[in-house]
Amino acid sequence: MASPVAVGGRILRMSLDGDTHVIRAGPTHEVLRTNSLGEPIAASAAVAPGRLYIRGERHLFAIGSSARAE
Repeated sequence: MASPVAVGGRILRMSLDGDTHVIRAGPTHEVLRTNSLGEPIAASAAVAPGRLYIRGERHLFAIGSSARAE
């Protein structure tokens, strides 16, 4: 099972069902949304400037902005 990752005041929790749960960090956790990648996720997400990388069973997903900082 993947470890949760904290980024930008949110906690990301990946599941073996292929879902990423976005949870507001704080004294009371609130699920903000659930995003499905359509394949199992067993690895923790990797955070890089402007990007989030998630390794699924068959694909590597890069989520973020395509804009480059000048």
